[in-house]
Amino acid sequence: MIDLSDTGRHPALTVADADGDGDLDSSVGTFKLPWEQGAPHLDLLLIHEGDAWEVRPLESATGGVHCQAALFTDRDQDGDQDLLVTDGDNSSGHPTAFFRNDGGGQFVDDAADIGADGRLNGMGMASWDWNQDGSLDYCITDRTCSSSAPGLHRGST
Repeated sequence: MIDLSDTGRHPALTVADADGDGDLDSSVGTFKLPWEQGAPHLDLLLIHEGDAWEVRPLESATGGVHCQAALFTDRDQDGDQDLLVTDGDNSSGHPTAFFRNDGGGQFVDDAADIGADGRLNGMGMASWDWNQDGSLDYCITDRTCSSSAPGLHRGST
């Protein structure tokens, strides 16, 4: 059991083998209400190592302040799991983060580099090859229709 009681609220969870060692790891999104005091909570990567867990903060443009949804996929088709994290409150100014896995569970947020750093009130997401071009595409739902329709990011190889 991992005690995350002092790290905020955790509405988002996704599971995959993030470090390529054959066992499942997790990403836990963290939500902090605007009036709560203290430093922003960071999204967490939980790396399973035998009988123990290594807890790593995910440093991103979102800062983990309002994470509502997360999804592991192999976005760049290199054999390791990349991580998409969306902010649940676009008024916070934090864009969507898309972490590229550089291998062994080392993640770099490159959302701005690939045009996936939209500001949504993201609440859910899905991935599939929508246009059947061989690359994954991503849809993020938005909880308020006033800001935008669901966002679709077309992947490329």
